[in-house]
Amino acid sequence: MTFQNYSLRAVLLCVVLTCLQAVQAGRISCSAQFFGHANYEEEIAHVALKPASQSAASTIIPDLDALIRANDRAVPMGFRSTSIGSLHMLCICLTKMGTCDDDFSQVTLRLYTDPFHKGTRGGATRDLRCTQLADSTYCSAGLRMRNEWADDISAIAFLYGQNSYEPPDGLAGPDPLTIGMATD
Repeated sequence: MTFQNYSLRAVLLCVVLTCLQAVQAGRISCSAQFFGHANYEEEIAHVALKPASQSAASTIIPDLDALIRANDRAVPMGFRSTSIGSLHMLCICLTKMGTCDDDFSQVTLRLYTDPFHKGTRGGATRDLRCTQLADSTYCSAGLRMRNEWADDISAIAFLYGQNSYEPPDGLAGPDPLTIGMATD
């Protein structure tokens, strides 16, 4: 085998592997909606998570009040994170081949009672996990605050493949108005 043939095969192998990774990436899209009332009405915040790889992704909101204030044109006056009455999480399978069961099992919406700048690593937590619906193309979860969890939500971590995530200890954390996705 000549060096040119070897190089060509190596390049083709890299292209094939890259294509396979692209096919596997971005198989699901998730969103979490936060409502002012216990019956899932008056949306006051919305957060999205779309894993770009199979390994890990996150959308971190270190201070939910900052997100709500940033969106105050769409939020009824006076609503804050302490006003959250219910929340709903929904993930959708984006692939037409196979199921997204493994992807759905990697999603966690972690709720924190303290904003990260307090230095308590978020205080008390609660994890919300998706429950698969009928044909494995969706998963969903909901929470009515006063019925199912008495604490307020002050920060969130919307996680994919990062069950061991912990907020910074004693640090302000990321800018509360920088809302985005970080991937590993």
